[in-house]
Amino acid sequence: MGGFAFIGAGAVVIDDVPDYALMVGNPAKIKVWMCQCGIQLHFNEDKATCEACGSKYQNTGSKVREVGVFSVHEAASEIVA
Repeated sequence: MGGFAFIGAGAVVIDDVPDYALMVGNPAKIKVWMCQCGIQLHFNEDKATCEACGSKYQNTGSKVREVGVFSVHEAASEIVA
């Protein structure tokens, strides 16, 4: 099971589970991608920023990886904008 992956109640997992995936169903399939803090990620092209904690992610097709967190300066400029 991948890091920070989520498995829905009643899901039957028969394959590897990638990092940050929310798996549901029988057999389990990827429903959405999740931040490590538990918030659903919304990708624009291949990039997403968590609305709650500011972690940044990149989607490479079948995998998602964390690529960083907003700096204090970036977070402040987002709030002002």
